[in-house]
Amino acid sequence: MQILPGQGFGTIPAKNGSGLVSVGATGNVTFSGTLGDGTRVSQSAILSPQGQWPFFQSLYFGSGVILGWLNLTNSPADLSGELMWIKTPATNATGFFATNEVQGSVRTNK
Repeated sequence: MQILPGQGFGTIPAKNGSGLVSVGATGNVTFSGTLGDGTRVSQSAILSPQGQWPFFQSLYFGSGVILGWLNLTNSPADLSGELMWIKTPATNATGFFATNEVQGSVRTNK
């Protein structure tokens, strides 16, 4: 999964994030990756019959969040969606709000 910088305000990290998504035979989705600012994220969820996946991760010890709906398909776009990435301002750091496009492709292990 690649999370691309989006529109927002504040000090948005300039690097892309990436990670690995796995889908089990029963529809269990697991994700492990790193955001553009180096924050590690992981999540497990159930894939809907329509291929939608609710993504949510609390960040920065409760001072931020990344959330949205992702879509997994068998088309060339394989993984797509949009995530909101929010970090609230702290006394010694600037916060930000960004809407990020998510893109990815399927690699089949046989």
